[in-house]
Amino acid sequence: MSQQIIYLLPVLIPIFLSILIKITWEIQNLRYPILLSGPILALWSVYKIQQNSDFMSSSINIFDIFPNIGISLGLEPISFVFIIMVNSLWLVATLYSYGYMRTNNEKRLGNFFSFFAIAIGCANGAALSSNLLTLFIFYELLTVSTYPLVTHKGDEQSKQSGRKYLLILLGTPYAFSSRNGICILLSGNLDFVSGGLLTTTLSGMEVNNIAISILLVLFIFGISKAAVMPFHSWLPAAMVAPTPVSAYVHAVAVVKVGVFSIIKVLVYIFGLDILLGLFSVDFMIYICGFTIITTSVIALKARKF
Repeated sequence: MSQQIIYLLPVLIPIFLSILIKITWEIQNLRYPILLSGPILALWSVYKIQQNSDFMSSSINIFDIFPNIGISLGLEPISFVFIIMVNSLWLVATLYSYGYMRTNNEKRLGNFFSFFAIAIGCANGAALSSNLLTLFIFYELLTVSTYPLVTHKGDEQSKQSGRKYLLILLGTPYAFSSRNGICILLSGNLDFVSGGLLTTTLSGMEVNNIAISILLVLFIFGISKAAVMPFHSWLPAAMVAPTPVSAYVHAVAVVKVGVFSIIKVLVYIFGLDILLGLFSVDFMIYICGFTIITTSVIALKARKF
């Protein structure tokens, strides 16, 4: 099996599973085995990547979109932890959501689990991204693939929440994409580099800390899936969806992809050496801390569940 195919398996398996779910959903005896086979096969595919030690320190270029910049997948320690977490939680979420949706007589279960699987494939693609362009593409695809889950009930409230969901999550990433352009201008590429792309590229040069600090702030707020205030309102809006969707959005992929993206940008684009010299780091720590504390207090005071 070629390396390209192996790296694509965690993305392709959920997508093929979504098609299989749609085709076979009317055969009740096949539903549960097919649903459970997805996360198990996805975890197996990650093992296939990890078992070759060379894979842990290399990436595979799938195809080029621009000169020297294209779709590139790889597995490094942060990606490995994240993709294992996503697919393990996919298994748990499937076990609980299938029973929950049937007990509550939810309609269009085939559609629900089909889009659920597609969204997992997009999350896996984001996890394996080896450059900012690949991460951005899967980041956007995850938003589009989860929209049918948010609007699953099909009522007016769901549609209104879905529009807000798309407006914020598809709006702020355009700021995210402009950061990609700035990184190209500064470094000549978008690759995730050990030690930090900007740290490596700007080594020995005079660094404008104000410009880099602004770039950091724009990245943090541009990655709106992390739900850092004030770009968080899409998250409570998405709670009109069935409970398993809320669990998926919070715990399995969407918010986690946002946080994962921020970690990848901090570690592999900026690098710790540059971050330690930026005044905006403390500012962003306070903003993120404020988000965590404020939302926790609001949740603890809530009386309507």
